[in-house]
Amino acid sequence: MHDNTEKVDRRLEIDQNIFANGLSEVYDERIRDHIAKTLNRLPEQDLDYLLYNRVMRVIQPVVNTVIVLNDLNLSMRDEEGRITLLVFHSGLCDKPADEITYTIAHEFAHVFLGHATNDINADKECEKLADRQVIEWGFEEELKKTPYNYIYGEGRPV
Repeated sequence: MHDNTEKVDRRLEIDQNIFANGLSEVYDERIRDHIAKTLNRLPEQDLDYLLYNRVMRVIQPVVNTVIVLNDLNLSMRDEEGRITLLVFHSGLCDKPADEITYTIAHEFAHVFLGHATNDINADKECEKLADRQVIEWGFEEELKKTPYNYIYGEGRPV
């Protein structure tokens, strides 16, 4: 378990590696805290893998807008040559806390597992694998409280 100093240091690592000093488009700053709290619950080795073996940026679009990512350093890629963009709905932070945590953990599970989920109708097996990873990370309670999970629920709402 980390002491408070280590938790603060991990928060800085999360901010630097995922939000890259403002290179991510985030309109609701609450998402930063939710992401940090969720990722700080991951096993140390899995968090390190996400932070140092994957290149990720968070996008939180608002409805009916165009987002230009001209500040994103496209030369910085992971070992597989990828940059992963995590896209969260602009209203996510208005949902119940368990649903926010589950959603964040689920999307990071896709990154961890190397899933490309560009298609909104992604393979249901990939979705179930991501939810199994969420459970392995200790988020089963949040998963169960979210009706659109892929293990106990009905999947993504239509």
